[in-house]
Amino acid sequence: MKKISKILSVILVILMVISIIPITASAAAPTSGTCGDNVTWEYDEVTNTLTISGEGPMYGYQADDYNDERPWITYDRCFELERIVINEGVTSVPYNAFVKCFKLSCVTLPASVTHIDENAFEDDSPILVVHYLGTEEEWNNVTICSGNEALLNAKLYCGDYKPTSASGTCGENLTWTFDADTFTLTISGTGAMDDFYTDYITDFRDPMDYIYDGKRPWETYKYEIKKVVISDGVTIIGNNAFRLFISLKEVEISNSVTEFNYRAFYDCDNLTDIYYSGTEEEWNSIGNNKFENVTIHYNPCTHEYNQTVTAPTCTEQGYTTYTCECGNSYVDDYVDALGHTEETIPAVEPTCTEAGLTDGVKCSVCDEVLKAQETVPATGHNYTSEITVPATHTATGVMTYTCTCGDSYTEVIEKLEKHNYETVVTAPTCTEQGYTTCTCECGDTYIADYVDELGHTEEIIPAVAPTCTETGLTEGAKCSVCGETVTEQKELPANGHSPANAVEENYVAPSCTADGSVDKVVYCSVCDEEISRTTETIEMLGHTDNDGDGYCDADNELLDPTVECDHACHKDGFTNLIWKIINFFNKLLGLNNTCSCGAAHY
Repeated sequence: MKKISKILSVILVILMVISIIPITASAAAPTSGTCGDNVTWEYDEVTNTLTISGEGPMYGYQADDYNDERPWITYDRCFELERIVINEGVTSVPYNAFVKCFKLSCVTLPASVTHIDENAFEDDSPILVVHYLGTEEEWNNVTICSGNEALLNAKLYCGDYKPTSASGTCGENLTWTFDADTFTLTISGTGAMDDFYTDYITDFRDPMDYIYDGKRPWETYKYEIKKVVISDGVTIIGNNAFRLFISLKEVEISNSVTEFNYRAFYDCDNLTDIYYSGTEEEWNSIGNNKFENVTIHYNPCTHEYNQTVTAPTCTEQGYTTYTCECGNSYVDDYVDALGHTEETIPAVEPTCTEAGLTDGVKCSVCDEVLKAQETVPATGHNYTSEITVPATHTATGVMTYTCTCGDSYTEVIEKLEKHNYETVVTAPTCTEQGYTTCTCECGDTYIADYVDELGHTEEIIPAVAPTCTETGLTEGAKCSVCGETVTEQKELPANGHSPANAVEENYVAPSCTADGSVDKVVYCSVCDEEISRTTETIEMLGHTDNDGDGYCDADNELLDPTVECDHACHKDGFTNLIWKIINFFNKLLGLNNTCSCGAAHY
């Protein structure tokens, strides 16, 4: 009996191992490719970051225990991928896209994503931070299907995220402080730091190695931290304390530190300088102090920096230069260039004799010309003529020509030899006479040839019958020539609606699960306008399964999920025997107590 128990235990362990090993290691893993009709992916092996870019939806992939089609996933990357960045333009994240990513801690999503499919991010993924580039209102409108609790339980930042300063404890007598302005993490106090690791997930490439689970109190800021300061009094730096700080460049360590615990600064690929307050001999006595490609500075200056601020200009960044008396200096706190402040250079209108200029644009701060003015040619004189002295039969006249600019000249009008009349005929109207006006250039004028007024020509203005809702008018009359009203129309009152019998519209039949409805509508029997509408509810029918086959007789909906479930727990024969053996151990461990169809296993 003991031998059988041991065999069953071995079988159970093998099944558990197979269920969590996702894929076979790849010899030559690609670092980029396509993952949608217009979507590409790129994997950065230095920062362990996967970036998705393009337009539209991503492809869906099979990603079970035996077949993983995702092009960016290899065996190693399941234990290395830390950060996912999806750029603006991508619209959806498909089923199983990022399952079995055991170190994934940070996800960036664009405002263009509107749908996240089921199990896109596995429930037990160690996601700590979600940076959504849209607004909180837009995030609430994103469809997030089941199986993405890890995404929903992470810390959410919306819009233009900027980290804030924070602090807490990291040892019995130690505190930590994160300065969001300088991106510096400072450990202060006395004694040893806490250790940070877990044995919950084991890296199968090295059974002695544990995958970090993100329990550090400063985990939210690990991509922002550029500098770590270990203050005087700290004695031991904890396990995995600053592991995978990919932005970390500089560390200050007090000579009170006597030991670095396991992988305290492991995978800090951009760390270049450590400033140690003790001697080289003291440094060499510290346990686990090996660093590659890092310069160790012994007895460093404590650096008291003087600040010189260079203000930004229209075209160049501003910045602050920090300089220590020891000669060490650096530039930080960059401020974006201000950009030009546009000011219009007013146009100059051309005159008759001088050229003008078009509008231009310059910067009101630095006076740089952004849009040059263009020359507009002179317009030339534009004279109008006027008889300022009329000619007569005995004297010459004067014609004066005047330009809008004020320039003028005159011409002589010769004496008139005799009257030269021009005639203007004024036609008669319905109510006034017609006549002819005769005028000579010398000013002499007279009126002749009067014609009697024509009188009105009557035209009937048709009556307008009243409707149900609008008034009418009686018949009237007007003059067809001048339009004057001869007989005014009088207003007739509206008739009002005449209701017809109610009719039924928009009939919606009830189903097994939903009520039906029908509209009762009353129209006017004259103009067909809707007078009233009442919607009545028809009660739902409900499901029936008279033949006992587990499906509804009316709409064939599955009522008993076990009917279609193909799980081993529903099989007969040898398969069911094996399942009962496995289920026995599941019951002892309190695991897998419910089938995917909803039926209880025990």
